[in-house]
Amino acid sequence: MRRRILISILTRGSPITKIQRGNKLNYRFVFILLFIALNLVTSRAPAQEILEVDYINTPGIEYDVAVCGNHAYVASGTRGLRVVDISNPEYPDEVGFCDMPPFAQRVVVVDGYAYVTGHTMNGRGHLSVIDISNPEQPLLLSNSELQYGCRDVDVVGNYAYVSDAHGLLVIDISDREQPQLVGVRWTPIYPRGIAVSGDYAYLAGGGLYVIDIVDPERPRVAALLFTERPTLNVEVEGDYAYVTDLRSGLRVIDIADPESPIEVDFCETQYDTRHYPDLVVAGNYVYMSNFFSSLYVIDISVPEDPHVEGASSYNGVSRGVDLTGNYACVSFNAGLRIFDVAYFTNPQPEIAVSHEILEFGEVEFGRCVGLPLTITNNGISNLTVYDISTTGDYFTVSFGDEFILPQDANQIIYVTFAPRATGDLNGQLVISSDDPVNPEVTVDLTGTGVWIPVVDLLERLISDVSALGASGSLNRGQVIALTVKLEHAITKLNRGQLRPAISQINALITQVTDFLIDEVLAVEQGQPLIDEARFVTEILIEFGLDSFGDINALSNNEMPSHNFLTPAYPNPFNSTTTITYALRVASPVSLKLYDLSGRLIQTLFEEKRQAGVQTTILSAAELPSGLYFVRLSASGYVFRRKVMLVR
Repeated sequence: MRRRILISILTRGSPITKIQRGNKLNYRFVFILLFIALNLVTSRAPAQEILEVDYINTPGIEYDVAVCGNHAYVASGTRGLRVVDISNPEYPDEVGFCDMPPFAQRVVVVDGYAYVTGHTMNGRGHLSVIDISNPEQPLLLSNSELQYGCRDVDVVGNYAYVSDAHGLLVIDISDREQPQLVGVRWTPIYPRGIAVSGDYAYLAGGGLYVIDIVDPERPRVAALLFTERPTLNVEVEGDYAYVTDLRSGLRVIDIADPESPIEVDFCETQYDTRHYPDLVVAGNYVYMSNFFSSLYVIDISVPEDPHVEGASSYNGVSRGVDLTGNYACVSFNAGLRIFDVAYFTNPQPEIAVSHEILEFGEVEFGRCVGLPLTITNNGISNLTVYDISTTGDYFTVSFGDEFILPQDANQIIYVTFAPRATGDLNGQLVISSDDPVNPEVTVDLTGTGVWIPVVDLLERLISDVSALGASGSLNRGQVIALTVKLEHAITKLNRGQLRPAISQINALITQVTDFLIDEVLAVEQGQPLIDEARFVTEILIEFGLDSFGDINALSNNEMPSHNFLTPAYPNPFNSTTTITYALRVASPVSLKLYDLSGRLIQTLFEEKRQAGVQTTILSAAELPSGLYFVRLSASGYVFRRKVMLVR
């Protein structure tokens, strides 16, 4: 169909119709241009290069190969049947041979026997049965001469089905030493390849012949499908027959109804006038021999859209092909070549991540920064990601249930860094998947926690307010009103007056909220002021007057100036979270966990503790999800913090 459309386009008013020699159309030149255009349109670049593992030279011209166990049986023309040990595919070794009538062309191996077809010097065909129970000493059991040259053979049960120059021959092989011709069905066009499936034999030739073999002694033609060009070999898998075009491609034929076959698509390969391609079907792929590339792999996972997925770079006259495990054996002019096709026969997921290191840079204490990380499946089977977790106290990742990535798909996750300490902080992101090579991938996480004293945060807010005045969003009076509140907060903190300072900041939040309600400021202008002011308030509540200076005083074990209880981290949490508190002087301390109704759930400790900043771990492995309160009592002071447990 694609070719007919292109020919129509190129020959209807196109420049090609103007190419003439004198008054005559230069048809030869037109054909060359059409040929080039067709190959540009229909060919696809192979997605995967197939690498040759090794090869072995044999004395004849090799026409076909069949693999059984650790041995490859090669039909070697006038040199009979050659046996190659492929137990180590990197070092194939010829270990046996069997002399036969003058020409061995096709071979199939079934139940310890090799069945070889070919022709004699007088043009008559033959079927040879060879006992290969000892591969190093194959034994010729029988050689049945047939009327015409035989092309291919398939064996099912007690019958060998042979395609010859005029049709189908059915041979009873229940006695392998004396095979008997029991059925014949002539066809009008010389058939070549044959495949038997169920009650039908499928013959490739001028198209596809379907022959009913319910009664092997009385085969009948059930259907005939003509194709654009002659066909050569055929394999059947499920409801489809895969047929090699005599010159350049693979035809896919729907045989769900064997008596009404329908061609559904065609996969073009490089044009080849010197070779008869062979094929074998395994899984979602057709492995097809070819002169230009020795071996093509065609994806048939969607039979209506077959396409080349891989090709070898070796150029040579290749003929037969068969598979063994993760290797393809291809017979060629002077021997056997072995290719690694594990990429297709043993499809595996392959995980890849966009970064080996996620660098967050400097992040202010108490802030949160997220960075994206892309997980990609570069393999050819689905990748299952089982778990994603982080190490390090200040890095988190949101991960729910396991997920599946098809081939070439990706998933973006976000890793957050929320430092509750200063200095260089490190951790790792750990991704667990079913990638057999890299089941656990780690990504290094780095960031630096930076403490910004509250006075600097308040000065920054003053600058933000001034910028709104400069842009005309606030008038001079409004700017002064907000600035005065911030300056008063700084003054109060300088005097050690924590609560009045917080009151000034809350007053600013109220006034900016009014500006939003009255539409003096747009949301994108006012909301950042409110969020920043609330952040400053939370820092003041958490660290008190210590937040006005250097938080490193706490991490350096200097004595805090007052008692406090910090928010738990992480929060929300799953199973465990860390609680940090400070004691100005040594004193009896109790730390307890309550539910929303005020019921005591757990006493973490109740004892005398030394002065300083200290931590304790809250373990809630046995508790249900929900909101709880942590209550710290020390030196007459009581502090409460909410914690959220999630499962």
